[in-house]
Amino acid sequence: MKFTKKENSVLSEIYRRLNYFHKGNINANCLYLGLPSEAKVLSEYDLIKPLSREIPRSLNWYNLTDKGKEFFSHYICKIFESTNSSIFNGTYIKNFDKSLL
Repeated sequence: MKFTKKENSVLSEIYRRLNYFHKGNINANCLYLGLPSEAKVLSEYDLIKPLSREIPRSLNWYNLTDKGKEFFSHYICKIFESTNSSIFNGTYIKNFDKSLL
């Protein structure tokens, strides 16, 4: 499966937070902060779910689902400050190539 640039951008942010802030702990909370419109496709793929009741047109925190944990288990690695900054600034978007189960 090929993800779109927008989907890869959201996945990159989750990847950054998971590996840089949570040291690869796939059970960590608050892995993505975004609008429901940004999270919609990944929610439909059952990779992420809202931490609490989703509020339309507002920033919401999202966690990984079981399927999301399985997907990201292939992407646990150490991230250095330069990669963290590049993803945060939007100058680097990782291409995710693992198929969804």
